[in-house]
Amino acid sequence: MKKAKNLLCLALVLVLVFLGAPLRTEAVSYKVPFELASQAVYLVNTDTGTVIYEQNADKVLYPASLTKIMTAILAIESVSDLAGTMVTAPSYVYDELYMKGASTADIRQGETLSMEDLLYALLLPSACEAANIIADYVGNGSIDAFVDEMNRKAMEIGAVDTHFVNAHGLYEPEQVTTAKDMYLITQYAMQYPIFEKITNTASYKMPVTSRHPNDDWYIYHTNMLLRKNTNYYYEPAAGIKTGSTLESGRNLISTASKGGYHYMLVTMGAPYVNPDDSGTNLSFLDALNLYDWVFDSFAFQTVMRENDVIDEIHVALSGEQDYVALVAMEDVTALLPAETDASAIQQTITLRRNVKAPVRKGDILGKVELRLAGDVIAVVDLAAMNNVERSPWLYALDVTGRFLSRPAVQLMLAALALCILLYAVFLARYKRFRRQQRERQRKAGR
Repeated sequence: MKKAKNLLCLALVLVLVFLGAPLRTEAVSYKVPFELASQAVYLVNTDTGTVIYEQNADKVLYPASLTKIMTAILAIESVSDLAGTMVTAPSYVYDELYMKGASTADIRQGETLSMEDLLYALLLPSACEAANIIADYVGNGSIDAFVDEMNRKAMEIGAVDTHFVNAHGLYEPEQVTTAKDMYLITQYAMQYPIFEKITNTASYKMPVTSRHPNDDWYIYHTNMLLRKNTNYYYEPAAGIKTGSTLESGRNLISTASKGGYHYMLVTMGAPYVNPDDSGTNLSFLDALNLYDWVFDSFAFQTVMRENDVIDEIHVALSGEQDYVALVAMEDVTALLPAETDASAIQQTITLRRNVKAPVRKGDILGKVELRLAGDVIAVVDLAAMNNVERSPWLYALDVTGRFLSRPAVQLMLAALALCILLYAVFLARYKRFRRQQRERQRKAGR
């Protein structure tokens, strides 16, 4: 009978452990259901900063013309009047570009353009001569000084794995970056409306100049997601920059917005020449697949509401109640896979120790950390739901107890107790001595 009871208790314990364990669901997966050609991917919801998908995000790769985003940043920050600042292209900035297959906007030696026009040429057709013209002008005649400033700016932004050698992105073995760094650099650039405006432009009409006297000088964005006459056109897409060399493969940074959701995507290192000789640009194909997947699969969900009761905490020194309920201080809305069940959200609660009355409604007494599949969604403060008043008698006892527990007081009490003990011993011995003396006197008087 005793053995049967033990087995029953064990079974109940196992059931309780199972029921108390956090639930897991295979539906919560941030893996894409298709193959990607790019070596590195970084997909971020820009509404919340949530990284939805990453692959080799810290792998060091070649940026190619993604470099020109940093070139644009320095131009925007250095020139206050982009439209009014006129720049003439010096001949020597073309020297390093000859016979290297550099992309161009057909800006000619001695041609004068505004800095704004140069930025359009830099960012749409990815003109390498525009990059050098800008670098020479902003660097006060020194492209090397401009490149030094590019590296300083990268460190300031936090792109610690990025190093620039030139302003245009043509292959140099020491010119490197990562998908995550390029996201940080691009997100920084997007704070400037002119950068966003330019990179969202599919085509641009350049001005008539002495070197381009005819009114037919148009340049076009190299991101085919923006071009309606291509197989890659994607209506929700906007911006930003492509970059391709044989060494880097095909790189792409773009954004897309749909249904109130906004994303930035960095893909790097897709094969430059497709294995199947199909002519398909695999960086564009990766972007199309990733955008379709993220818009179809993720949605904002409210996983906790303000004033939801989350836990309770013991409160000492109250004669009325010995606990108070704790409520969430804010709503928590997170971007999650659309099929995520609320039971998949794990809560880790941390409470203050030794809480004593009085407690006031709204006092912060703990926090709850919300996690999904190991990733932290949010950390929310927990506050007292109501007041808890203090009992004067319990408070007096507590003060007395704490006073008596002080080492100095305990030492004094110990010394006093020792004195009392010694006095008691002395008094007992003295009484005994007096009894003995009286006994001797009595015997002596017989």
